[in-house]
Amino acid sequence: MNNQPESSQLPRMDPNAPCLVLAPHLVYPLRSGSNIAIHNRWSAFSRFVPYVDIIGQSTVNRYENGALARTVNYSNSVRSQKRAALRTIVRRTQYQLEKFVTKEFSAKAVEHLADQAYGCVVGSYLNTVPLLAHDPHAGTRPHLVETHNDDFKWYRTLQESAPNPLARLAAMLSERWTASIFRAHQHQLLLSHVTETDRQGYLRVAPDHRSIITPIGVRIPDTPPVPQAPDGDIRLLFVGSLGVIMNADALEYFGKRYFPILKQHFGDALHVDVVGNSPALRIESMCEEHGWGLHPNAPDELLHELLRKASFTLLPFEYATGAKLKLLESIAHGVPFLATSHVLAQLESIPPSCLLADDPADWLAHVEAIQKKGQSVGERTKLVEIAKRHSWEASARGVFERLTKA
Repeated sequence: MNNQPESSQLPRMDPNAPCLVLAPHLVYPLRSGSNIAIHNRWSAFSRFVPYVDIIGQSTVNRYENGALARTVNYSNSVRSQKRAALRTIVRRTQYQLEKFVTKEFSAKAVEHLADQAYGCVVGSYLNTVPLLAHDPHAGTRPHLVETHNDDFKWYRTLQESAPNPLARLAAMLSERWTASIFRAHQHQLLLSHVTETDRQGYLRVAPDHRSIITPIGVRIPDTPPVPQAPDGDIRLLFVGSLGVIMNADALEYFGKRYFPILKQHFGDALHVDVVGNSPALRIESMCEEHGWGLHPNAPDELLHELLRKASFTLLPFEYATGAKLKLLESIAHGVPFLATSHVLAQLESIPPSCLLADDPADWLAHVEAIQKKGQSVGERTKLVEIAKRHSWEASARGVFERLTKA
């Protein structure tokens, strides 16, 4: 984990104190990268402190020694995409703030922030900063913000790809609000970035902000990978939050650019499955049009079964922000990936069975070559061994050491 030189010191975390995490987007089952990162990093963090409380969208989970100790449910409902966008425009704020930081979530966060026992407070995304700013014990414990990606690049990309003027306006206002709240509170925060590229994006907005780089991790499944027989069916799998525009755009990009050549060549031997929570109507229409299998809000058991059968996972992003946790999750199950060059790999090198390319012809040639020779258990196990170098516990230990150092 790389540290940036600091202009001043944040309060030091008491290593014998618990930790509080505010994650208004966090829902189960875990499908989106930010949900997986928050759950796994901070549950692992509980191995180094007495406990960690994570306030999610409608749950307060306590973790002790890496395991779930208790769950308290509370009533909350996030706003629809349309309502959140309209509130963003009317209130001149930020889309994620209006969608996720509801009155109910805020009340639950304020209730826990009043507890001075917590040794540190973590906010997921900069939209939690207004809540962190009202922490009555802010001067005695550090505030860390998980950025997950480059929000500024993300909102600029949305401005370019938005389907209508109101969506572009919401994205522009979101970028402006995020920059404003970041600059106003940068000296009270320690930002956790996934990559150096992400950190550079934030440095352009606030050159003096304090930051660390905490790469994403991965959990290795208990079940070993299974072989893929040569010349068998080709099963492609996409996993992600299906209400997120970037994922919908990626699937549309795959459907227009890569799927036609693969379908033409492999015909009925080609199968595509899409797994994720809350699929947008746009994704439902795409799956119906192309004949893809859609598995909305699928339980973990079904996801793991689909991963075991998959020939490749799909990362067909026309644009992307940050490293892709989906990539590590794929190889942790022994499944190679097909990705565009926009995906930041966080790997020393790309394994031979995986592909990072933009030309549809390259995708076809790669899939055809792998199909002809198959994938042995040994080859798939090599992918798992690569994934084992990246663990959530190692990531959590690095954050703990940074927060508790004098």
